[in-house]
Amino acid sequence: MKYTYRAVLAVALLVGFYVLALAIVGGLVVLVVEAVIHGVSGAALAKLAIVVAIVGFAVVKGLVARPRADSEPDGVLVDPAEQPALWAEVRELAEAVGTRTPDEIRLVPQVNAAVSEDSRLLGLVSGTRRMYVGVPLLLGLDRAQARSALAHELGHYSGRHTALGPVTYRGKEAIARVLQNLGEDSLVGKLLLQYGKLYYAVSHSVERKQELEADEFSARLAGREAAASALAELPGLDAAWGHFVEDYSGLGRESGLRPAHLFDGFASLLADPSTREQLARIREEAPEPARSAYDTHPPISQRVAAIRSSDAPDVVAAVGRDSATTLLDDPPAAFAALEQHLYDGSTLQPAPWDHLVEAHGALVASSNAQSLANLLREAGDDTTIRSAVTRLAGAGRTGLLGGEHPIEDERAVITRLVGDAAAQQLVASRGARFAVSWSGPAFLVGDDGESVDPWTAAATAETSADDALARLSALGVDVDAALPESTQSPVHDDHDEDALIGGVAP
Repeated sequence: MKYTYRAVLAVALLVGFYVLALAIVGGLVVLVVEAVIHGVSGAALAKLAIVVAIVGFAVVKGLVARPRADSEPDGVLVDPAEQPALWAEVRELAEAVGTRTPDEIRLVPQVNAAVSEDSRLLGLVSGTRRMYVGVPLLLGLDRAQARSALAHELGHYSGRHTALGPVTYRGKEAIARVLQNLGEDSLVGKLLLQYGKLYYAVSHSVERKQELEADEFSARLAGREAAASALAELPGLDAAWGHFVEDYSGLGRESGLRPAHLFDGFASLLADPSTREQLARIREEAPEPARSAYDTHPPISQRVAAIRSSDAPDVVAAVGRDSATTLLDDPPAAFAALEQHLYDGSTLQPAPWDHLVEAHGALVASSNAQSLANLLREAGDDTTIRSAVTRLAGAGRTGLLGGEHPIEDERAVITRLVGDAAAQQLVASRGARFAVSWSGPAFLVGDDGESVDPWTAAATAETSADDALARLSALGVDVDAALPESTQSPVHDDHDEDALIGGVAP
């Protein structure tokens, strides 16, 4: 009954949009006919006819345009023979929720699990079912939490939720095409936009209810504690993955390199104590988002409250709490297949993480040392670290960036460039190298393996040039050596110690 009501509602709204759009076109045509009957002619009639023709063409084109051809589904196929444990878990859960097992399981590079179905005839005829499992999700959850996520997605099949997907999707596409053709600021566009808002509000309210229904399966088959904690982990995991993609996955690109083991890097990031601390803070302090009628999911707090108040068991004793990657019989092979898919067609060469960081750090330091030399030369100074430190020790602006930025920003940039110039010299002549850090930016180590910090030494220049020069010299930096010269611009590389905090903010 629920499915019938939702199908009828989705179809009625979709048909209603077509009827409204065509009624508008018909009304405009009637307007032209009435104008002719009442004697309107010449330029006035021509202008009216042109406006009606433009609007009518835009509406009809949006309604009858053929949808984009389906592309290859995301991710890589999971072979049942290669990963039988994952398939066995999915089959067991599908039987438990009373639905057909997906035809495909695909691994994807997102903090997400999802299902789809290529159904026909408004969802009445079932089609190919696909389940998508995010590798970052498996790396961040335990076995019971991952089971809850899989049960939730299979619950969408059991409730026939995916059968409505093609209907609502086509409705959204038709509305979007018409509005794009007309322009939302036009009179007709504004009218149809209001209907579109109604369509989205109604369809999304149905989707929110479906999420709560799927959560019931999640709690029953994995336990309330696992289901609730899995939801609470998602905002932090999603932010951590975004931070990893933004700040780590592209390391070495300038040198024609890429990570040889991308997902091992994310696992290392999650295992870092600083990351774990910040993820815990997100779980405890994540603000409640503003609610909207257009939300496709209820707030996590509402979903967690519903799970905890359900009559599902608190825990399912048979489900372990070890890493969710144990769902894979051969995690390295699965990760490698997805990485190969992600870099398909790329000319970047795979390299270990330590090599990537070493190459990237050296490139950044060299580039910024050259840029500092250019700035000093343009100011008429010697192109040495001593000259830059002397500029920093003076009151007010350094005079190297032209006064186009706030004083604090200008001095921070020059301080960073001095530290990089010192690092470049230590790498080039003292055997120092950059090493990977999963809690912040890469750090410099000397040939003895001990950490070296020329940036902190450079920062003391604002209070004492002599102190800064002495500290840099003690590290082995020749403050009077000529800096390398080039015409290239600085390579931007955030050296903020609090970068991760900003990266994984809710």
